[in-house]
Amino acid sequence: MNTSIEALDLSNTKLDKIPAEIAQYPQLKVLLLDINSISEMKGIEGLIKLEHLNLSENELPEIEGLEKLSALQKWLFDNFCIYDQPLRKNYFRNLYLKDLDLFRHIINSEF
Repeated sequence: MNTSIEALDLSNTKLDKIPAEIAQYPQLKVLLLDINSISEMKGIEGLIKLEHLNLSENELPEIEGLEKLSALQKWLFDNFCIYDQPLRKNYFRNLYLKDLDLFRHIINSEF
C-alpha cells in the first residue's frame, strides 16, 4: 500500500460514511468527498496534513472534528442546511483557513 498518497478523490462514489481506510493515508493533503451521502465526519481527525477538504453535497447533520485539522486551508462545504445547529465558533478553532466556501447555505444567525 502506498501511504505517501497526497490527494484522494472519492467524489460521487455513493459513500454513506468516510471510509476507515482513509486513516492509513496520513500524508493526505487533498480529500474530495463531495456528492455523497456521508452523515458523520468520523475518520478524518488524524489527517493532520490535510489542506483541502471538500464535503459539499453530503448529509451531515452537524459539523465536528475540524479543530484537529490545523493544516486545513481550503474547506468546501456548499449546499448544506444548518437549521437546528448554529455554526459554532469552535468549528473553526485552530483553523487558519484561506478559503471557506459556504455557498448555498441556510445558516441560523446565532453564532
